[in-house]
Amino acid sequence: MASLGFGPGGGGPFNFDYNLAQNDPEKPPLPYREGLRFQITQHIPPPPFGPEYVNDGQGRLVVPWDERQGFRTPARFCLHNSFRTTPPHPDKSTRTLQVVEEIATGDRRGSQVVCCRADDCPDELLVAKIYDPLYYDYLDTDPVFEAEFHYSREAAAYKRLHMVGADGIHVPEYYGSWTFRMPFNGLALQSKTREVRMILIEYIPGTSISSLLNNGVFTQHKEGRGAKQKVRHLLVTQCRIDGIEKHLQLDLKARLHVLRRAAELYTLLLVIGVNQADLAYRNMLVTAVPDSGDPEIILTDLSHAFLLGTQRSTRPMLSEWPSPGRTAMFQDPNWDWVPEFDKSDEKYKAWVRTCWPEGTDSDGIA
Repeated sequence: MASLGFGPGGGGPFNFDYNLAQNDPEKPPLPYREGLRFQITQHIPPPPFGPEYVNDGQGRLVVPWDERQGFRTPARFCLHNSFRTTPPHPDKSTRTLQVVEEIATGDRRGSQVVCCRADDCPDELLVAKIYDPLYYDYLDTDPVFEAEFHYSREAAAYKRLHMVGADGIHVPEYYGSWTFRMPFNGLALQSKTREVRMILIEYIPGTSISSLLNNGVFTQHKEGRGAKQKVRHLLVTQCRIDGIEKHLQLDLKARLHVLRRAAELYTLLLVIGVNQADLAYRNMLVTAVPDSGDPEIILTDLSHAFLLGTQRSTRPMLSEWPSPGRTAMFQDPNWDWVPEFDKSDEKYKAWVRTCWPEGTDSDGIA
């Protein structure tokens, strides 16, 4: 059903055309594909804002839907609503990037993540995380608000971790925040460009837990006989690390090690002063699966993260080291990775207590 809107600047009522908004002729096809070359310059991000930061006027306000309708299309909205201006970066030099692989891209998905090479270091693979409002969901949100929200929070979190030398160990190494311009489509906008923000981080070969689950299947193996018989679950899956396709059989021990390591990394970031705030399976990257031993992982995606203990933070730095068993992941677990615990809550709680005997009983695990 068409809804009533008003054009920008009070242009009067009109019927909003959802089809036009979804098939915007002035919106180029997604450009972040293999082969794209573009120039970037360093950029100073705005202060992070949103939940867990004080409302001190440094945040961005959402353009409500009844006003967004007035722009009719994503391209027109992004033309008239740009990122906030920040002080110029002292380094005016440019770098040229070329996309060599798409990692996570798509129209209306939000940030675009691509693997690329820079002309000044062609032998090194980099990851560009791109916040282009034109490819956020225009109908469900203010795309410029969302892009700047993600950019400001992720850049602030990576900067904090970089300052203490934690990037490159627990999360990918951080190579700074950047900006560039991209064109629109159509004769009316052929001379117009829009600002796009991005961060550069280290490329780490790996596979997310969610991908391992999506590409795998659980099998059951019976061991022993009679009353002593046990059912062993194996996740039979595959991943690609360092260009090598590996077929995996992950037993409960290996999968529990991944959960334990993720909780410990999350907790370590908290102690440093960064709440990653999105400990989902898609953000746990398995970076190595040795033939014998436990998988290795790092955490990715800081677009919802927030800092602790800054002047604008609503939460102070932690006064003591918290138990990893108190993380949100363990308060409300997703059982897909450990179906052995699906119908045995007590078994799960016993495992948490075994990992972290101190600091769990009083926090809802017992």
